[in-house]
Amino acid sequence: MSNTFATELMPRILAGALQVLREEMVIASKVTKDYNGAAAQLGQTVSIAVPQAMDSYSITPAATPPALVDAKFLAKTITIDTWKGSRFHLTSADVLNYNAANSMFVPNQIAEAARRLARDVNQAIYAKYTKIYGYTGNALASLFASNINATAEVDYLLNFQLCPPSPRIMAVTLLGRQAALQLDDVKKNPQLAGDTEAFRRASLGMIYGMDVLHDRDVPTHDGSASNITGTPNIAANVAKYGTTVTVTANATQSANLVAGDVVRFTGGSGANVYYSVQDTLTLAANGTETIELDRPVETALTIADKMYLVSAANSAPQYIAGDP
Repeated sequence: MSNTFATELMPRILAGALQVLREEMVIASKVTKDYNGAAAQLGQTVSIAVPQAMDSYSITPAATPPALVDAKFLAKTITIDTWKGSRFHLTSADVLNYNAANSMFVPNQIAEAARRLARDVNQAIYAKYTKIYGYTGNALASLFASNINATAEVDYLLNFQLCPPSPRIMAVTLLGRQAALQLDDVKKNPQLAGDTEAFRRASLGMIYGMDVLHDRDVPTHDGSASNITGTPNIAANVAKYGTTVTVTANATQSANLVAGDVVRFTGGSGANVYYSVQDTLTLAANGTETIELDRPVETALTIADKMYLVSAANSAPQYIAGDP
């Protein structure tokens, strides 16, 4: 005989789970996750269209219409590789006992089950989010050491990378939140000044156009094995919007990079434009290797350009900012 607890337990399940989801799924609640018609079974794939950069051209008035130009569309495929659950068993007698008006067992136990699943989802998203090309400041320095000025650099970088102005989210670590709450810049934030309860709620509100949230699952990038010796050269010209860069090393140069390491190139690309390495790579002395970047280069690279490592070893980011 099958259990028929749904009518009695569903209100309690929702009551116990929803509050926990708000607490534990900070990043998961902000990322894009709804794709109409997408497959949702374990092992299946979801294809997501990725817009491509385009060039403009000069228009010359003429009787002859311009030639048609083919468009190249790119789709990224995501495999649904994780499907988790958390459960506990109740008999009919258990339901009668634990569903009493003065019993909090069911909603509390449901909350703990939801908490574990919520953190699993949140951490799984962070585990996939290792190849961020936006980078500013020193990854080992405190974002809110003495003021909020460093977040202005984040705002600049998001604008430079054409991030939409709204909505923008900044997820800070618990230590970053603790530091921010002690700053006069935050205590006297004009946006919070009219909210008499903001200080009591420990609300950070919005800083430089970003809603500031805290998340204890913000990960640490393990770059302990990452290094570049010397200044490896670009081995072949890279056209504008290219994402594959070939680098070469002489007898005194080498590089060890892991996915998520941030690099920059001198020359046409500009020293202040950063790119994230897609995969682990070892460039030996007198060797040549190909690097996959997570974004197209903004200007062409030539063999006169050199590569530098930007990200710090074992850097623990105090924030992740971007357009969800």
